[in-house]
Amino acid sequence: MNKVRLFSSPVIVGLTLWSLGPFASGHARGAEPPGGESTSLALAVSDAVFAEDEAPDAPPSLLDKITNPVPWLEWGMDIRLRETYMGNVFTLDRKAAGHEWHWQRQRVRIWTTVTPVEDVEFNLRLAWEGKHYDRPLSRDNWAPTSLMIDWLNVKLKSIGGSPFTLQAGRQELMLGDRWLVMDGTPLDGSSSVYFDAVRLTAEFTEIETRLDLIYLEQDAHGENWFYPISNRDRPLIEQDETGAIVWVTNTTLPQTQLDGYFIYKKTNAELPDGDDAEIYTIGARAEHRFNDRWKLRGNLAGQFGRKNGERMCAFGALARLTYATADKWNSVFRLDYEYLSGDDPGTDVVEAFDTLWGRWPRFSELYIFTYAGETRLGDMTNLHRLTMGWTGHPTEKMELRSDYHLLFADQNTFAGQDGFSGSGCFRGQLLAGKLAYKFTDNVSGHLIAELFFPGDYYTNERNDPAAFLRAELSISF
Repeated sequence: MNKVRLFSSPVIVGLTLWSLGPFASGHARGAEPPGGESTSLALAVSDAVFAEDEAPDAPPSLLDKITNPVPWLEWGMDIRLRETYMGNVFTLDRKAAGHEWHWQRQRVRIWTTVTPVEDVEFNLRLAWEGKHYDRPLSRDNWAPTSLMIDWLNVKLKSIGGSPFTLQAGRQELMLGDRWLVMDGTPLDGSSSVYFDAVRLTAEFTEIETRLDLIYLEQDAHGENWFYPISNRDRPLIEQDETGAIVWVTNTTLPQTQLDGYFIYKKTNAELPDGDDAEIYTIGARAEHRFNDRWKLRGNLAGQFGRKNGERMCAFGALARLTYATADKWNSVFRLDYEYLSGDDPGTDVVEAFDTLWGRWPRFSELYIFTYAGETRLGDMTNLHRLTMGWTGHPTEKMELRSDYHLLFADQNTFAGQDGFSGSGCFRGQLLAGKLAYKFTDNVSGHLIAELFFPGDYYTNERNDPAAFLRAELSISF
């Protein structure tokens, strides 16, 4: 084993496997709201405010004093260590060359926030991630990578006492259920997800409404707004992109959140598989909590415009129903349905729904790789997905998650082409499981295992099961 991997491989696997030890011990986790994994924009804040004499503030720890040495300066860092194995995820054929992948990833980020005066913030984060490959081609050294500026922005809060907040520069954008707006740099995996953007947010508390106006520019090589510190000429996306987003959130109705949005995206291809497109997306999202147990949320979006020289008309939907039990493990059961329209090869219109900046592992770490032979890595479309899942907490620090997915194609777009059957529409079955454990406030880890069994959408030559395994250890302060 190479010296550079002595920490990456055995320590990650050893510590994360050690988390299985407390499985049968510890106290049950306290109740959480059903569907707590949602990242929806919430306007309400907790009304549980403790008086100073009831819950005095704990004295700052040594770590707090180090990371927040003066009132106007905060800083921190995190280290993420991953060991990953994949089999057949690209080819669905165990006889194909390069069907096995095994590598290590080590990401380090350091950040700081400077607040020179009230309501003014300067945010900076630097990120570097090294990757070492054992398969399909073994390397003695780490793959070339870049040291990048992951955040660099200024944030002006409550401008002039108004409800407006302005954030300009490199930043992260995660809207709604992160279905369409999440990752601006999909080709580097999860090394970064940033956007070069200007975001104006208005909080109209009297009418319980929030408005986001966003303008963004994404450069294929990440050299537009802020040049990489150590550039290895590795593209972050297949095209240059310009976008505008109008997103409105309202929580006037009891136990209900309503969202409406308009998204414009223009792209100019820089790589051979890039798109030349101009896409307009209009959508709505609703979330309602019926009681302490039941919760429902859903998205519906339509698209029009032009893509690669053809007219575009596409539709998408995403819904989740959750039920929270009162058992000792605080179990939450969920039922998902997702629809992404597929392209009918018999028309001169592009009907395939474009998930815009949603190319990330929303529901599966494995499944995004299977699209490399249809569209692009992580560029999911042409899909019906029905998912049944469960999340539970055997102990206060442990979370277990399991999901079963039934996957179908909306259209047999590639009928008769290499690897695709002439008439099948069943993509296959996907099983996914995750064990997450929080060792301390600053150290956590997880194990992920996924299996995909192809259906008749593929030919017999592409009908071998695919597997994904990952161990991760994260340290942050």
